[in-house]
Amino acid sequence: METSLMLHLFPDTVRAIPPREETGQAMFPWATGDLLTAERATLYASMCDRTGGSGVDGDPALASVERGAAITSLVVDALADLALSLKRAG
Repeated sequence: METSLMLHLFPDTVRAIPPREETGQAMFPWATGDLLTAERATLYASMCDRTGGSGVDGDPALASVERGAAITSLVVDALADLALSLKRAG
């Protein structure tokens, strides 16, 4: 998610993404879904637990400008809806 956002918002700050063999801690299939789709559950774990101490979680090679744009759009729309509902509530 973070790499996709950076590719969309600040592309000049993203280094080339090298291929990785290590993908961090194995997770249940339901906890590894795409953040743009609704999953049935969320797994909370510390960054150390999730990455085995490497600090790298997931596969940044899956990031894209298009995903970053979609995430940005979803967040902006949700914040706009929240602001409008607060305004209506007075």
